[in-house]
Amino acid sequence: MDNERKTSRANGHFVVDVEGLNRGPETFACEIPLPWLATELEACDYPIEPVRARLDAVVSLADSGVLVRGEATARVKTECGTCLADLDLDLTAPISAFLMPRPAETEGLDAELTPEDLEREWYEGDRIALDGLVRDAIVLELPMTPRCEGACRGEAAAHLAPETEKIDPRLAPLARIRLAKEK
Repeated sequence: MDNERKTSRANGHFVVDVEGLNRGPETFACEIPLPWLATELEACDYPIEPVRARLDAVVSLADSGVLVRGEATARVKTECGTCLADLDLDLTAPISAFLMPRPAETEGLDAELTPEDLEREWYEGDRIALDGLVRDAIVLELPMTPRCEGACRGEAAAHLAPETEKIDPRLAPLARIRLAKEK
């Protein structure tokens, strides 16, 4: 049962065999599956549609752990947080992590963590799934609120034709003020 749990944690799209790293570094130079990335980005605060994504990384043994270095690049479609126009974002997400084997459970909660321990990530078993590192790197590169560059003047729904623009009834008094100022 314990082996099943460890193996299930190491399932993923980007999996490294720790024993294989004894023969040399493992290189990932591949496309990131768009359906996987779309699922991973569903929890974001605004809709995101991946268009293309790539992982270029090298995984190697270092000291008593595993070093992961590289970058994930992605192009995603979303909408401007101000004017709602379609927006393409090009993301370049650096990936840098030092993974250590998880300490035995006997050292668990009573062990004092050092500052170095806080900078490390942990793995269990003989396989490491890098999916979480890839996802986190991409998510951290997403803007909190995507915005158009230059074209957006902060006018909500400015790109919509007047016949398709619908005003929320709660905002109708403000729209009347705006229309009066424009005349």
